[in-house]
Amino acid sequence: MKPVKRSKLRLWAGKQYFTCRRYWEWLKQGRRGMARIRSSEPLHYPVFEHRTPLMRRLKDVDMWYQHNKVINLRLAVRLWTAFSSVPAKPCPIGE
Repeated sequence: MKPVKRSKLRLWAGKQYFTCRRYWEWLKQGRRGMARIRSSEPLHYPVFEHRTPLMRRLKDVDMWYQHNKVINLRLAVRLWTAFSSVPAKPCPIGE
């Protein structure tokens, strides 16, 4: 089954429509599903955690890519905790 060919105008209009629809749904929901009170205490239960090894030996991939990946993930966690109220604990290298 081949995808339907659409004009550039139709693609643009469709993107605008679905983007506006998504934002409208967010506005209708309001604060439902979000915390009403922000607390400085840590959460009782983890919201998300993973067990993916950060450093892996991959074929035809230099290890410095793996080191850079770990550094980038640490920076992302640091930025996440700075801009959100959800606490995050970064993993040490090699876990």
